[in-house]
Amino acid sequence: MASFDYAECGLTDEESIAVWKTYTDDNPLYYWLSGTVQINGTQLVLLIEDDYAKAEIRANYNGLIDDALNAFAAKIDPNATAYDIALACHDIILRTADYTDDSDAGEPWAHNILGVLENRTAACEGYARTYQLMLNFAGVENLLVSGESNREARTWNLIKLDDGAWYWCDLPYDDDPDWKWGISYDYFCKTDEDFLSDHTFNTSGEEGISFQCDLPDRATSAYADGGLQLGEEFIVDACAYEIVGYNAVALRRTDIEGALIIPETVQYDGRVFTVIALGSEDGRIYRRSGIPLYSAGRYFRR
Repeated sequence: MASFDYAECGLTDEESIAVWKTYTDDNPLYYWLSGTVQINGTQLVLLIEDDYAKAEIRANYNGLIDDALNAFAAKIDPNATAYDIALACHDIILRTADYTDDSDAGEPWAHNILGVLENRTAACEGYARTYQLMLNFAGVENLLVSGESNREARTWNLIKLDDGAWYWCDLPYDDDPDWKWGISYDYFCKTDEDFLSDHTFNTSGEEGISFQCDLPDRATSAYADGGLQLGEEFIVDACAYEIVGYNAVALRRTDIEGALIIPETVQYDGRVFTVIALGSEDGRIYRRSGIPLYSAGRYFRR
């Protein structure tokens, strides 16, 4: 526990809380700091969660975090663009964790990076802080953003991509077990027009815990850099593959007549993609003639 006299810095109590909130928003590695702060007179008191009070406990968690980040880095192509890194982090987190249920919502780890990295479940803040941590580690500029969605307090991310523009991401909204292989992209790298219909971010005009530093202007059109992106197709060996995740594709169509051997992986443009799904929306692979080739189930996972 530590404290400082914010009056000596010329700050009001609300301004000092805004400083504390901004500092914690910018530092996901300080998982051990409490999500609450205390004011005694003109002293702002920083609190540590009881679960992380002992140095040896924090040392163990720090080792876990290092291992998780190194394992993450090993999955990323060294030549990956900011878009690819953002997509990879998005998919890794959503394959790792589930949204926490009400019984765990009050746990400190549900709101910090240990929710995803250790317990494999987190609230929206835990998702956003882990995404921030991975993007920071990979050198992709980003901001943690707080506000409301569907009349509930919420935390999400703003990311700067290769075109120099900023895009919104809200990972828990893409964590959908009913959607094909469990991940959707309805809230990945979106513009204001797409995103702010159901999100409202806090501003610098608000005080205390509701303060949000001024955000950069966002992109006004969908991201496009000429590289391979979600939804794009390519052809290998007379088969059409659609990109459906980070280095993941679905086999959509083929020109091959008769039996078709479905590969586990396919190479294109110097990258190796895993084939994680088969068919169009009806679960079939089509020849160009329009005749379905495969109809034994809609999707599969390896």
